[in-house]
Amino acid sequence: MRFLFPEENNGSLKKIAKLEDPAEYSKLGLVPRRADLDMNQHVNNVTYIGWVLESMPQEIIDTHE
Repeated sequence: MRFLFPEENNGSLKKIAKLEDPAEYSKLGLVPRRADLDMNQHVNNVTYIGWVLESMPQEIIDTHE
């Protein structure tokens, strides 16, 4: 999974490198809460983005906006 973020000065996009071992950051058995679902029982887009951001390693959070 890759995220693109605009750089501060020029509006270009900066790629975040792939994780060396994605399995290190994955978990099995996660179940969404009822509040995470929309009326069609799909995970809400905002919730999904929150999950992605929460799962990012701290060193990426510290070095990217």
